[in-house]
Amino acid sequence: MIIPPAYRAAHRPPTRAGDNRAKVIYRIDSDDRLVYADGAFHRFADAAGVPDLAERWYGRSIWHCIGDDELRAVFVALVARARSGRTVHVDTRCDSPSLARSVAMEIVPLPDNGVEFRCRLGRARLMTPALPSGSELLRVCAWCYRADRGGWRDIEDVVADEHLLERATVPVVTHGICDGCLAEAAAQLDPAPA
Repeated sequence: MIIPPAYRAAHRPPTRAGDNRAKVIYRIDSDDRLVYADGAFHRFADAAGVPDLAERWYGRSIWHCIGDDELRAVFVALVARARSGRTVHVDTRCDSPSLARSVAMEIVPLPDNGVEFRCRLGRARLMTPALPSGSELLRVCAWCYRADRGGWRDIEDVVADEHLLERATVPVVTHGICDGCLAEAAAQLDPAPA
C-alpha cells in the first residue's frame, strides 16, 4: 500500500508537557476509514509509544480501534449526528494503560459524507485500573441516534450533560426507536385510505 506523505513516518519530536493543549486533527471518509492525520496526531501517537499509529490505521475503519462495544456504539451515533449536517461537541478521554487524558472533541461534517475530528488535548492524570462496565443502560434510537433519558434527546447533549465519555466506563448501549421515528415509520407502512 502506498502511504500519502501526511502519513509517512518522519522524525517528529515527542509531545512535550506544554503540548497538552495541542489540537489534533484526523479525518475519516464515508466508509469510516482513516484518510488523514495531522502532525499533532503523529506527535501524540509517538509520545504514547505508537509512532506508526496512523500508518497502521490508514485506509482501515476507525471502529476497529475502539475495543469497547458500548463506547464504539456511542461514537457511531455521534458520527451519524455529524453526518446529518451538524458539528458535534463532546468531552471525552483518550487513555493509555497508565494515563487518562481529557479531550474536547468536535466532530465536523465534511463533503462526500466524510467527518473531521478536531481534538483539543486537556489535562492528564495517572490511571487506576478500570472497573468492568456496569448495568446502566443507554437506549439510542436506531434511526435518528437520539438517546432516551427522561425523553428523547440529542445524543451529544446526553453525552455532555452526563459526562459519558469522561467516565471510566460507559453505559451499555441498547437500541430502540423514538416516538417521532416510530410515527414516521408507521405512516410509511400504513396504506393511505382509498
